[in-house]
Amino acid sequence: MKDLTLDRKMEKIFSFVNFNTKTKDGDQFLTLAMKYLNFVYPTKEINKRYISMSSLFIDSEGNQLDELPKLLVKLQARLIKILESIIGSQKKFAPIKLKGIRTISFKNQQMVETFENENIQTKKISFGAEKKMMEASFIDMISNDEIVLKYFKRCQNDRCKKFIYEPKKLYCDDRCGNAYRQRGKKK
Repeated sequence: MKDLTLDRKMEKIFSFVNFNTKTKDGDQFLTLAMKYLNFVYPTKEINKRYISMSSLFIDSEGNQLDELPKLLVKLQARLIKILESIIGSQKKFAPIKLKGIRTISFKNQQMVETFENENIQTKKISFGAEKKMMEASFIDMISNDEIVLKYFKRCQNDRCKKFIYEPKKLYCDDRCGNAYRQRGKKK
């Protein structure tokens, strides 16, 4: 994810974490899978990973099996828990443990610290392997950029509660802000 702009990275993470799995869309979990893969994997690996993921969880008659939805919902829940712990709504959170190399260098008379995670082999699709990949991508995103953790928040509209990354805004978009203000006037 190092080559993407901060806005694009945030768009990818929130596209996955804010996706509503309770919609009536028939391909909702394949859509969620694509959003997950776009967030976690480099562009050149996405199609290959998508094919292996969808072929593992669709039987020979084309019926969707239960494993893919369960895996994706668990991954989404894990990322939500991480974001909530950053926002501060949860006091306890198990630390994320990654194996890798920590490097310190100097640029413009300032120390720059980077972490390169151990190459995670992910031929087998399982919650454990995908969780490690997702956490590594997230840590890479927030540690290698100038991200201000206090900018992570949830939309203040009680009916929405999507995650956002904004220094000043309280709502994910104008529609949510207007809806919230309209409900306030009716009370």
